[in-house]
Amino acid sequence: EGRPPYLIFSDATLKSMSARKPVLESQLLSITGVGEHKNKKYGAEFINIIHDFVNQNKKKKGDSYKETFSLLSKGLSVVEISNQRGLKETTIYSHIAHLFSVGKLKDVSQFVPFSEFKKIEEFLKKNPKENKLKPVFEALDGAVEYGKIRLVMEYLKN
Repeated sequence: EGRPPYLIFSDATLKSMSARKPVLESQLLSITGVGEHKNKKYGAEFINIIHDFVNQNKKKKGDSYKETFSLLSKGLSVVEISNQRGLKETTIYSHIAHLFSVGKLKDVSQFVPFSEFKKIEEFLKKNPKENKLKPVFEALDGAVEYGKIRLVMEYLKN
């Protein structure tokens, strides 16, 4: 139309669209700065673009676990996977714990040294009702990472 974009929708309206990602007309109309007139004129085009964006960027539930499993299968370490995926090591450990819970992994020794495993196991035997990470972490004086504690707890549960 040869008009600056901010004359059609303000920056605040565009930021709100970006944050809320409306894919229905009712959702678009609930955004401040989008009235009936602008909705009729531009709504369908914005909704289509947002819908396509959301679908292209939506990961299926479980894809992250599968990606971690695939990288583990290629022999990458937790640190290497963390660096490659741009995720924290504790997140990778939580993925590994999930993979143990669903039976995809069986051998915990490749992730947790035997001495650390034994410390966690002994604490949990003495405190069988404990199911939180922090008390275990504190009882071990912070010597074992949270991710490894989570992993051992999940492994022992199964």
